[in-house]
Amino acid sequence: MAAWSSQIVPHLLKAQHSLRNDLGTDVMYADRQTYNINLELLALIAMVMKAVQDLHPTVATDAAWQQRLNVAVDTGPGGDRSGWPGWVLLQVPPEDLARYGATETDSVDVLRAKIDAYNNG
Repeated sequence: MAAWSSQIVPHLLKAQHSLRNDLGTDVMYADRQTYNINLELLALIAMVMKAVQDLHPTVATDAAWQQRLNVAVDTGPGGDRSGWPGWVLLQVPPEDLARYGATETDSVDVLRAKIDAYNNG
């Protein structure tokens, strides 16, 4: 079990970095201000995770957190690796989805095809 919340941050950062191909960007190469904001958010998440772990050490184990992180990263609509719907990864505001005939549950590939069809048609 992590002794400090700071020990959780590297794992979360690695998970973000592993999504670089899905996101089309890599937080590791963001400008310093964006990177620092990201680290602050990860630190806050890690603090909450550590608090939960301290309250329920037999349930919220490192292995349990890793399993949940793997599920969050590796499962998504249509088998997308990220676990997030297409609009999140492609940065399409939900209110713009109707313009493309898309829904919030469309995968990245489906949403990209609908956007391309809209732009080319």
